[in-house]
Amino acid sequence: LWGGTEAIKDLTTTEVCETFLKPMTQTSGLSLCAQLYLSNTTFNSTPVVQDAKWFISHAWKYKFTSVIGALYNFCAKEQLDPETTIIWFDLFSNSQHGTAAKPFEWWETVFMNAVKSIGNVVMVLQPWDDPIPLKRVWCIFELYASTVTNSQFHVAMSTDEETQFLNALVAMLTISRILGNVNSQKSESWNPSDRESIFEVIRQTVGFVALDRLVLDTLANWLISTGTEKYYALLNMLGGIAHLQGEYTKAEEILIDCLEGRKKLLGIEHANTLATMNDLALVFQSQGKKEEAKSLHIESLQIHKTLFGLENERTVTVMNNLATIHQDMGNLKEAEILSRECVEIAKRLFGENHKETIIFSSNLAQTLQDLNQYEEAETLLLDCLPRFRETFGNDHPNSLQLINNLSQLYYSKNEYEKAEPLSLNALRLEVEFKSLFNLTVLRNAQGLADVKLFSECLSSCQSVLGPEDPDSLVLMMLYAAHLRSRREFEMAEILMIECASSYTRVLGPEDSSTLAANDVLAQIYQSQRKLNEAEKLFRNNLEIRVRVSGENSASALASMNRLGLVLWFMDREQESERILLESLARHKITLGEDHQATRELIETIRMLYESVGRIDDAAALI
Repeated sequence: LWGGTEAIKDLTTTEVCETFLKPMTQTSGLSLCAQLYLSNTTFNSTPVVQDAKWFISHAWKYKFTSVIGALYNFCAKEQLDPETTIIWFDLFSNSQHGTAAKPFEWWETVFMNAVKSIGNVVMVLQPWDDPIPLKRVWCIFELYASTVTNSQFHVAMSTDEETQFLNALVAMLTISRILGNVNSQKSESWNPSDRESIFEVIRQTVGFVALDRLVLDTLANWLISTGTEKYYALLNMLGGIAHLQGEYTKAEEILIDCLEGRKKLLGIEHANTLATMNDLALVFQSQGKKEEAKSLHIESLQIHKTLFGLENERTVTVMNNLATIHQDMGNLKEAEILSRECVEIAKRLFGENHKETIIFSSNLAQTLQDLNQYEEAETLLLDCLPRFRETFGNDHPNSLQLINNLSQLYYSKNEYEKAEPLSLNALRLEVEFKSLFNLTVLRNAQGLADVKLFSECLSSCQSVLGPEDPDSLVLMMLYAAHLRSRREFEMAEILMIECASSYTRVLGPEDSSTLAANDVLAQIYQSQRKLNEAEKLFRNNLEIRVRVSGENSASALASMNRLGLVLWFMDREQESERILLESLARHKITLGEDHQATRELIETIRMLYESVGRIDDAAALI
């Protein structure tokens, strides 16, 4: 419009007004906002002139681009979209023609009511070590107005200015210098009549001494909150580092402190508070504290819906987090509903080929795979993979994850001839130990893995990732299951006891991975006819899954089946039959009679009946 940033980069706001603004509005004599409003000007089909939410206080001696840079930085910190955030900016909101002095009544009524209706005053405070606004009568009065109208007071700085200021904030001299600039009676104005009019308002209302005290208190409170928020920002970062290092207890303690502090300082609806809430939920998830994680994600989602609506980038991200925890808890129907909604919203917000859309689609595919809905899961993954490769390349981590997900889906369907090329492709692209891990998992599914391959891969994983890394523990579990299939029960039991103990120690006794490890250990006991030990583990797992995920969850139903079978082998036929038939009834209600898992359970019960000569009961199930 004015020749771009290059044309105005060295101009003050005053010079921009004289060079560009006044010529644009000379004919109408109106403010630019009034002129645009009367001409019904729009941007992206939305009126460019609307009710302001932010009153901008600034000195006209600044470079105009510095003011705009400070406001962009402020928007970034407050998580506001600069294109849709409506501000009151005097250069544009006031007429710059015939700017006569305003009478006392105007300052006491019109101006004060305008500030009150907007509700937020943002002071552009530059340079940080000698802020010009604290010497300008207009800015002093605007700060006063923000206080007496109970408006929120904010400060905006450019990125560089803010960095220098925060680094210097630890020095008491810096604080004294900033607050020492407050002397309203020495404040200036380029228009002497404005200065006198505002001074008259001050004399008849608050007085200069009280005004200085009020301004000083407002700035001091801002300095305290700024310094405190810097502390919480560092605290949040330390919590994140502890999480990455696997120090979950420490991360939880740090982030709980940070969340409580930010709630008090910023409020529950502030972007930084919500970010800490999300980080804490992820730590809970890593610890296996799924109920706590779910509660935080639900609370966060409700707040995001209220503030931003459903069709919002942050809202859909939180919704995806909630879907993930439901999937992790075995609440697969809830996860499916949320994941489908995430995918549809992401398509509208970002488009089909955006990373978030593809990731959400991949998450949905994983949930569908867990629900044994293999055909739709395969269709989704086959659709996602080429689009992600095209956008981000073959060796992008998410491309590799999609390859692995598709490979796992194929071997879940026993389609090993499709799965192996995918894992071999990942082998060429991924780091060596990770590729070895994936190939070992696949070969194990095909029955082609041997003890040497497992031993080599487990040693590599434990060396590179650590003995209690999730991949190391998964591999140990598969190795134990492989040894069980070879009837090497003693070694399998030793490995699995170590694996289950590690899962319990790292993730807690109620984590889904811990429960899966105990299932494998119970199956090894069952193979050795150590049926009492197997029953104890299966029964404990069932109780936990019912309590955590609900009695109709897929994981709880699978546990019922395992317990029912081991009781049958213990010749406790009546108790076994009662549990298996109850599981069958729940399968029919939850999954439907035609679901693969329901049909497999019917076939299992039928075979058990036949094994004890109950032919009529077996026939009734057909």
